[in-house]
Amino acid sequence: SEMCIRDSQMAYGAAAEVIVGEMEHIELGIMCTIGPRTIGSALAAWQKYEPGVELILHDVWGEKAQELLLSGALDCVLLARQEPLPARFDSIPLMTEAFELAYASDASNEKKEPVEISDLNGFRYLDRLRCEFREAIFGIAEKNDLEMDIVMRSEREDWIQNLVASGFGVTMLPRSSIVVEGISTCTVKGLPTERTIDLVTVRGRPLRNVVKHFVNFIGEYDF
Repeated sequence: SEMCIRDSQMAYGAAAEVIVGEMEHIELGIMCTIGPRTIGSALAAWQKYEPGVELILHDVWGEKAQELLLSGALDCVLLARQEPLPARFDSIPLMTEAFELAYASDASNEKKEPVEISDLNGFRYLDRLRCEFREAIFGIAEKNDLEMDIVMRSEREDWIQNLVASGFGVTMLPRSSIVVEGISTCTVKGLPTERTIDLVTVRGRPLRNVVKHFVNFIGEYDF
């Protein structure tokens, strides 16, 4: 079966109605800041393992993801987190990934060593509105009297990355989420340097067998 990707604006109940026949399906939320390179191979491996099960992928973010899980609209969610989840959720840590400064690749001026947070003073900064570290980054910048020149804000990861690659500005993002050519990264001392990605379900809620198999498969996958 084909993997169906639904727009996040689609009504979640309506998505289930378009499934052909009685095919087994899983309603999977994926946090919008998690790039396909991070999780794509695991989902492809699952499709080979269970080719008769349809994955319906939903683009979600932190609080919205939790609401959809609790409502039953989603079976499980791949969630990038900075802080522990509320006790009403079960989570399986899948991987950690580097969180770094992204800038346009330039062989004559490539940053190979970590930079100090003060080096960002005056940089043209592209603000990722769905970034889970956004408040922490700006809080640290304020404490360090850092004047970040915010030239654009967007929820769209692809727009931000294309602008970074063009040299329009810099941003902080997970290194493995990069899907645009022409971007390099480096660590910034004093800012968050990694994040954890979990597979999350509702604690105490019985899972359909197909969802249970999926959770076990992804939980044991070697990322």
